[in-house]
Amino acid sequence: MGKLARVQQRHPVSSTVPESHSPDLEWSKFLTAQSRALNQIEMLKSENTADADFPAVMDGYELLLTDVYITESIKHFIFNEGMDTRSAVSKTFAEAGRRISAAPHQHLRDKTFDMESCESFLADALESEIFLEKSDQLRGRIVIVTQPTPQDIIRFHQSGVAGIVAEQGSQLSHAAILARSFNIPTLFSAHDVSKAGLHGQPAVLNAGEATLTINPSRTEVRKAEARRAVELLLNQKLKARSTNLARTKDGHRIFVLANADGPPDARSLLASGAEGIGLFRTEFLHLQNSSANDTDDSRVLFGLLAESFAPKWVTVRLLDAGGDKGYPAGNDYAQGPFGLRGIRFLLAEQKILYRQITAIIKANKHENIRILIPFVTDVEEVRAVKRITHEIWTELTAQQHTGIHYPKIGAMIETPAALFLLDKLSRECDFLSIGSNDLTQHTLCVDRTDDTFQNKFSSFHPAVLRSLKLIFDLQKNTDLGICLCGELASDPVATELLVGLGCRQLSVQPVNMPVLKDMIRQLDFTEAEKLAAKALNCDGAESVRTLLVSRHEELFDYSAGNKSLRNRAG
Repeated sequence: MGKLARVQQRHPVSSTVPESHSPDLEWSKFLTAQSRALNQIEMLKSENTADADFPAVMDGYELLLTDVYITESIKHFIFNEGMDTRSAVSKTFAEAGRRISAAPHQHLRDKTFDMESCESFLADALESEIFLEKSDQLRGRIVIVTQPTPQDIIRFHQSGVAGIVAEQGSQLSHAAILARSFNIPTLFSAHDVSKAGLHGQPAVLNAGEATLTINPSRTEVRKAEARRAVELLLNQKLKARSTNLARTKDGHRIFVLANADGPPDARSLLASGAEGIGLFRTEFLHLQNSSANDTDDSRVLFGLLAESFAPKWVTVRLLDAGGDKGYPAGNDYAQGPFGLRGIRFLLAEQKILYRQITAIIKANKHENIRILIPFVTDVEEVRAVKRITHEIWTELTAQQHTGIHYPKIGAMIETPAALFLLDKLSRECDFLSIGSNDLTQHTLCVDRTDDTFQNKFSSFHPAVLRSLKLIFDLQKNTDLGICLCGELASDPVATELLVGLGCRQLSVQPVNMPVLKDMIRQLDFTEAEKLAAKALNCDGAESVRTLLVSRHEELFDYSAGNKSLRNRAG
C-alpha cells in the first residue's frame, strides 16, 4: 500500500552539445553528477555493513571520482575540445583505463575494473532521471515504470519502494526474479497504466492476485491491512519452525536451499531455513558495477558466504550474461548476437571467467564452494572450464596459497542440448542443476520475457515435466546430486508434483522457504508419486495446473489465502 509515483527510466544522452549549451553549463553538469555519485557511494557504504572490506573499496572509488587527473581531464575535454559532459567523462575514463591496462604489474592492471565502476557511477548520475531522486522520495511508493531492467530493480530496492507496477515485461524475466528475491510486490503487463494520470494517488497492489486498486475506499484499505496482518502472523509461525528438516511423513528427505542475488544476508538466509545456497547469481553483482567485479572483492564475498554456511554447500553460478540481463560494463557487446549467453560469453571473454574462478578457488577454504556452469550445450564447454580451473589451481598452489581446496564443478541443465547429453554430462560433472525457466523457454520455444505469448509459457507442460523426470531418474543409478532451481521450485502448487517426480533438492526464493518446508512435512511420498504419474499423463499444461491446484487446495489450508503465498511478483 502506498502512493503511486510515475518515474522515467534512463535514456541515452546525445553525444553532441546542443547549441544552447555552454562549456560552463556542461562543467556544472559534471560537478552535479560527481556530487550525486559520491552521495550514492556514501549511501551504499552505510547500507552494506556485513562486509568489512566493502567501505575500503568504496573509499577507493571516492578517491578516483575526485582525482585531480580525472577532473582536470574532463574539464579539458569540455572547455578545450567542445565536448558534452558525457562524452568528456567517457573519453577520460577510456584513456585512464588504457594507461592502467598497460601497467607492468597485474595488481595495477586489475584496477581497470575500478575505473569502469567509477565511470558507471557518473554515467548513472548523468543519464538517469529515475535515480536522481533521493531515496526518501521513492521510499514507500508504488512506482510505475515502463519495463524495468535488473539494474532498475536493484536501485528500487535501495530506494525502499513499496511495490512496482510495470506496463511491459514478464513475471518470468530476470527483473521479476530479482524483485521476488528482494520481496518487492511487482505487477507486470499493466498496459497503459501510465496514461491514466495516476501519479500521487493512493493505491493497494496485490501482486499475488495481480490487482491494483486505485483510490481504495476505507473498507478496502482495512481489508488489505487485515490480510497483510494475517499473512505476517502466518509467515512468523512458519518461520519459527523453518530451520527444522524437511522430511515427508513417510521419511523421504528433501533438501531446501536458497537462491541468492547480489551480496546476500547469510544470517537471514539461515534463519529462513536455508540448507545451503543452491544458486548464487553473480550477474547481478556485475549489473551493479560493484566491487564484486574485482577478484579480491569477489573472494571476500564468496569467502564470507562459505564461512557462514560451512559445511553446507554454496553454489556459485558463473556469470550468466546475455539475454535480458545484459552484459557487464567494459566489454564490446551492447547487445550481443542471439545465443551469446552463459558459458559461451565467458569463453569469448575469458578474463571474466579467469577472474571468477580465481576468486572462487581463493575463497574455498571451507571446501564447500561449488562452481556452476550456465547455459551448457556442449560437453566440451564443461571440459574447458575444468581445464581453466586446473590451470588456475596449479598456478595458485605454485604460489604457495595455503588452506584452499579444489572446487566441485557442475552444469546447468536448461537446454534441450544438455538434456540429450545427460549421460555424458553426468560423467563430467560432480553435480547438476536444473534451470526450469530456461528449460521451459527452450523446450516450448516461447520467450519468457515477452508477455505476448505468456499463456504458452508453462513449466507444467507435459514435455517439461517429462524432461524433469528424465533428469531426476539419473539419481536412481548414481550418487550425483541434482538440484532444481528456477521459479517452478518456488511454486507451492508444484511442490508435491516435484517430490513425486523424484526431486530431492530444491533451490528456492528465501521468502517461500518456510511454507515449502512446512508443506513437504505434510506430504506422503507414495501419494506424491501417484500425482506425478497423473500429471505426466495429461495432454496439456492447463490440465496439469487444474489437477495440481485442486490437489493443493485439498491438502493445504493457509488461512491468508494460497495465492498470497506464491510468487510475490504477479
